[in-house]
Amino acid sequence: KGFYAYPRKGQGQGQGKEEGGKLIDPEVQKYVKEFSSGSPNLDLTEEEVRDRLVTRFGNEVVKCLEYSIVEHPTAGDMGLVFGTGFAPFARGGPFRYVATVGADAYA
Repeated sequence: KGFYAYPRKGQGQGQGKEEGGKLIDPEVQKYVKEFSSGSPNLDLTEEEVRDRLVTRFGNEVVKCLEYSIVEHPTAGDMGLVFGTGFAPFARGGPFRYVATVGADAYA
């Protein structure tokens, strides 16, 4: 089961869908609401949330290179792009993302 609700064939297809044509599963909405209750509202932009998520990958791949788990940044990028479908907006893998942002700015 995932984030979205998929109606069975012939049962209300196309009804109640949110913008973008996807209906978030009500159980997921309930879980998120319970999980976030009492949490401070950080007022993050979509770009800030995206950057925070992508930097987690960047941190890990740099450690993989440091510990010789991957031999070259290109191999790490290819592994994450083809293996996990790494963030398409990053225009490459996590090493490419770090290089684009700049190592000094990233750190």
